[in-house]
Amino acid sequence: MFAALQEAGMIDMDNTSYLKKLLADVGADASIEDVERYEKDYQEYVSKIKLLRGQHDPYFMGREKEINVALKFLGKDDDKIKCLYIHGMTGLGKTKLAQQISAYYGTEYGLDATGMRMVRLHKVTSTLEMGVIILRELGMRISLNEYDEDILFETLCTRKQRTLLLMDNADDLLCPTSQAADNFKNQLSALLDCKNKWLKLIVTCRFPIDFVHLTQKDSFLPISVQPLDELDSIKLLRKASRPPDHVSPLERIAKRYLDDQYAKELAVVCGNCPKMLRAVASRLRNGIKPSRLLETLSHPDKAHVALRTPPEEDEGYFSMGDDSNYEKDVLPKMGEMINDLSQELREVLIRLSVFPSTFSDRDVAHVLDRSEADVADYYLDDLKNRWGMLEGEPDYFEQEQGPKWYSMHALVRTSCLRECYGDQNSKNIFHDALQRFSTACRTSWTRSPDSPAPTLRRGF
Repeated sequence: MFAALQEAGMIDMDNTSYLKKLLADVGADASIEDVERYEKDYQEYVSKIKLLRGQHDPYFMGREKEINVALKFLGKDDDKIKCLYIHGMTGLGKTKLAQQISAYYGTEYGLDATGMRMVRLHKVTSTLEMGVIILRELGMRISLNEYDEDILFETLCTRKQRTLLLMDNADDLLCPTSQAADNFKNQLSALLDCKNKWLKLIVTCRFPIDFVHLTQKDSFLPISVQPLDELDSIKLLRKASRPPDHVSPLERIAKRYLDDQYAKELAVVCGNCPKMLRAVASRLRNGIKPSRLLETLSHPDKAHVALRTPPEEDEGYFSMGDDSNYEKDVLPKMGEMINDLSQELREVLIRLSVFPSTFSDRDVAHVLDRSEADVADYYLDDLKNRWGMLEGEPDYFEQEQGPKWYSMHALVRTSCLRECYGDQNSKNIFHDALQRFSTACRTSWTRSPDSPAPTLRRGF
């Protein structure tokens, strides 16, 4: 009805005052409520579309390689539905990357508002609920009781309009402990077997997907979002910490003391994580000295104060207004992830936080007092492939049967140390691991005068 009235020139999609006047004249008060609900839904829809196209985040840095790979993948000329799966640790900018890719793709193919849809999956814990949200986003009025998986597949597989669906924050669906994870993966795998060149999907999630029926499909592309490189981190820190134009020249000078050394140290402490860098930049912009920030960030129990998302009055200056309320503070969010681990894996992760840099499965075997095979096959690979808590590192020594190397992001390590401040058991676990680590270091350095000096890995 609304579309017909708009086509006839009687209303605008965002202005239905004339229609409400007509309904009021005939006493149809219940229908006026429907019109007001329609206006509200439309305004929310427009706000989502603004995130997907036509609005550039001035603080989006780097990611050129990921964007080029994604656009090449989505633009392949074949008859398949495609899914771009963007995963990585919280705070690394997965949603912002997905929005940038969507904006470029929409511009390239001239997509209008009906062709670009953003589906927020935060706190969605079942594929049934997800399916209903997707169908409603595509304009279908359907309830949970009316939903059927076949309706979703028929709607998506037969869609004849070029459509990009950004399914943001599927964390609760794909958490390794979620009962819906396997169902989601199976449904996605079945959907990618359908032929429809008009439909493209982008999914963002904290967790990697280790599901062979998906990873072996050429219509499925996982992109692991990594921390920014040092130069991009420093650029972001400098740009985001610049005072607004309305600040007086004297204040601008007073707040601009961020030399190269401080910028590098802050970037390292933040683990080159965009969300953390933005939070630190807000403190710099408000006049807090870099030296004071570094001192605060060096204490895991105090770091969360400096890494909070900027105050409300700074939101507009800082971002496009798309930072979701559920991800305001990075460290508490990471703490929730650690607590989602099994007790055994949680203890292992805390023990791993004693390593100052990259480490091998052999190093971990000493700290955990376990065999290398058990460590690599069970603990380390589980934390890396299922939970995304560790990153694999190349073997710089290129030994054919050498150790496997891993690294832990600074954000994960800080969160583990925060656990030790708040829990005596975690503190005891950490101290035991630290003692084993120290013993292993002393043993490796105890050598005869004629033996060659050990070759240390970077940062060790």
